[in-house]
Amino acid sequence: MFMVLAKDDLYRYWGKANCGNENILTESHLLPYHCLDVAAVAAYWWDHAPALRKQFTQGESEAEYRGWLLFFIALHDLGKWDIRFQVKCWSAWEALNSAPSGKNAIGKTWDHGQGGLYWFRQDFDADTHYDSAFITHDVHPKEQWFPWMEAVAGHHGYIHQHIDLIASELALHFQLKPLGERDKQARLAWLDALAVLFLQPAGLSLDDDPPSCSPLLAGFCSISDWLGSWSTEETFQFQSAPEPLHDYYTRRYAVDAPTVMQRSGLLSAINRWGGIAALLDTGYQPRQLQTLVDELPDEPGLTIIEAPTGSGKTETALAYAWRLLASGYADSIIFALPTQATANAMLNRLDKLASTLFDQPNLILAHGNSRFSTDFRAIKSRSQSVQEEEAWAQCCE
Repeated sequence: MFMVLAKDDLYRYWGKANCGNENILTESHLLPYHCLDVAAVAAYWWDHAPALRKQFTQGESEAEYRGWLLFFIALHDLGKWDIRFQVKCWSAWEALNSAPSGKNAIGKTWDHGQGGLYWFRQDFDADTHYDSAFITHDVHPKEQWFPWMEAVAGHHGYIHQHIDLIASELALHFQLKPLGERDKQARLAWLDALAVLFLQPAGLSLDDDPPSCSPLLAGFCSISDWLGSWSTEETFQFQSAPEPLHDYYTRRYAVDAPTVMQRSGLLSAINRWGGIAALLDTGYQPRQLQTLVDELPDEPGLTIIEAPTGSGKTETALAYAWRLLASGYADSIIFALPTQATANAMLNRLDKLASTLFDQPNLILAHGNSRFSTDFRAIKSRSQSVQEEEAWAQCCE
């Protein structure tokens, strides 16, 4: 027998909170809204990154894949719908709920990533069996969903496998069962709400199975979560007052997500392919190696160039990468070099060429001593309003 969950109960869980050492609450952000913040970032990133979509979908329907992607990303914090997480900031829980019980909930070190995966299994499968330590089961009714759920539940850096979950460490103590039943109903209601938001517009439902999960999902979800937690005076401000989920998500997608994506530098504005000559100094004729760029296949792959020093390998590689960028097969270029000194030298060359490939490129020197590079410090200090005639690259926030 299940308790009835009131619609407003979805708004009685916090996802982000500012609590002092005395557990004094200054402000909180409702859990549904944080989840939708992250989904809004993921959606905006997906919608403006054609190369990323190709890598994810691998020929699957983009509309359907997008629906499943956002559905699962909005489930990344499913483990926060649990009293053991909520008591981590008791004053936030108390402000959203009138029930005083649960303050001394067992398991205050609750891992909400692993816990979300655990509850996903339990809430969907009433026929799960236990032994003394590990969960044992027949085929789970949502078995094909688990690669997706494992990926998003691992957004803090460690991906657990659902078959390895230890029941004795994750099960709710019997004293907390009344609150646990309420949490379960909230989790199930959240799945229903997400189905309306993301699955139904793509012609999908909770009765369907998702396509194969991309190995990119875990990283994509982690970065979306980080950006969706970027709370400032301009973006993703905390909200504890209820607002219809669709209205909230639409607003965050339209206003906050574009701002954080622009600051992150993750979205590429790629210039049209202009040929190898566009990368060379005026009057400089392409070398024999460089003229082969147009003959290389316009498709993803691994290309190895072996040629003598000074034969133009760098410009050849850049030109071919530019072709693939312009064709939608990639959205960035990484130069991996053997030493920090060679990376510093390459930075100077790319600073002059990057704006040929990208509109307002985001150029980063990634080694451990980059802070000592005067060239990189100059790139970071440049104004956001780049003058076209100077053709300068920037390092995004």
